[in-house]
Amino acid sequence: MRPVDKELQNDPTRKWTFKWQVSGPSQDPFMLIDFENDGTAILFDCGIRVWGKVRTILKTDHLCISHAHIDHLIGFDHIIRSLLGENKVLNIYGPKGIIHKLHSKLAGYDWDKSAEQELILSINEYHDGLHFNERLACNQQFARPECPTAECWDGPIINENRYAVHAVPVSHGGSPCFAYVIIEKDIARIDKNRLENLNIEPGPWVGELLKQYLDGQVSTSKDQIRIGNEWVNRKDLSNDLIRIQRGRKIVYITDTLYSTDWISKMQRIVEQPDIVVCESTFLNEDADLAKIYHHLTSVQAAKIAKKLQAKKLLLFHISSRYHPNLFQAVQEARTIFAQTDMVQTSRKNGRRNNDRKRHTYDSANSRVSENEQPEVLS
Repeated sequence: MRPVDKELQNDPTRKWTFKWQVSGPSQDPFMLIDFENDGTAILFDCGIRVWGKVRTILKTDHLCISHAHIDHLIGFDHIIRSLLGENKVLNIYGPKGIIHKLHSKLAGYDWDKSAEQELILSINEYHDGLHFNERLACNQQFARPECPTAECWDGPIINENRYAVHAVPVSHGGSPCFAYVIIEKDIARIDKNRLENLNIEPGPWVGELLKQYLDGQVSTSKDQIRIGNEWVNRKDLSNDLIRIQRGRKIVYITDTLYSTDWISKMQRIVEQPDIVVCESTFLNEDADLAKIYHHLTSVQAAKIAKKLQAKKLLLFHISSRYHPNLFQAVQEARTIFAQTDMVQTSRKNGRRNNDRKRHTYDSANSRVSENEQPEVLS
C-alpha cells in the first residue's frame, strides 16, 4: 500500500467526506453519519430525536444499537414507520438478545395489512465469538425464521467499500452493550498540482487509473494506460500522481463502566481517532454513582480519549441532574484531555432557541475550529 501523504494528511483545510450529527448533551443518544455522495447513512442508537429525520432515515442502510435500554431504542418504532412502503433491507446490529428484543417490539403490532410491504429487517446479533442473523420480512408479519444462520464472529461487523464498523463489548451491568468504532477507508486522490506540472490533460484515464489502484491491480513495467493518443507506463504514472488521504476514524462510546479490558481491545482496533464521542453521565464527584449505575464520569471519558490518543473528545449523554451547568463536565475533562468539547445548546436573546435542532451538535456553536469539524446535517 502506498504510504500516506503527510502533507495531504495534515492539511487543516481538508474537508470531511461525510456529514454527521450527535444528539444533545443530556438527551436520548444517537449518532447519525451521512455519506451524502453515496446516498447511504449509518445510525448509531435511536434516541427520541431521530423522529422527524425521515429523509435521512430513508437512506439509512445500517442501524447499530449499543444496548436495549429505552433511551437508546425509543426511536426504533419511528424508523420502522418511516420505512414502511420502501423496498429495502435495513441491516441492524447489536449485542446478545437484540434479535429477541426487536422481534418482541414488532410483535406488539398487528401486521395484517402488510402483505404488499417489501421492507426486510436483517438483524445481526453478536456474542461469545458468534454472529447470529435473522431476516424478518414485513410481508411475513416479521415472523422469525425456523433456521437462523450462525457463524464465527471475527473482525468488523460492517465492511463496505467506504468504511468499516467494529463492535467492542463494554460493561453496562445486566444489559449487554457495545461501543462502536467507525473507520473510513483511505482515499486515493490525484495530485492536481503534479498533474499540471507534468503538463498532462485530465480525462477518463484518471478514473481508470484510480480504479485500478483501488482494486489492487499489480502494476508492472509493461502495464500501459492510454492518455489521448499516447500510451504511458501505468506504474510510473501512479507513483507520480496518486496521493493517499487517511480516512477519518470515529469512536462511539455510551453506557459503560471504565475498564482497561475493553479499552485495550479498542486500542487494538483503532489508533488516534479523529473524534471520540463518549458518554459523561456523571461528574467526578459522583464517581461512586457512576460505578453503581455502570456509567462513566467526565474524567474517565477524558482518560479514554487520552489512552486512544484521540484528536478530539466530544461529551454527550450527561445527566440532567447537572442542569444548567452541564459545561462542568467539559471543564473537568479538560484537566485530563485539553481537546474536549460537548454538544452545544444554542440560545437566542438569552433564551433557548425553539428550533427543534438546537440540541444537536453544531459546529457553528462549537469551540472546535470549523476546519476540524464535520458539517452538521440540515
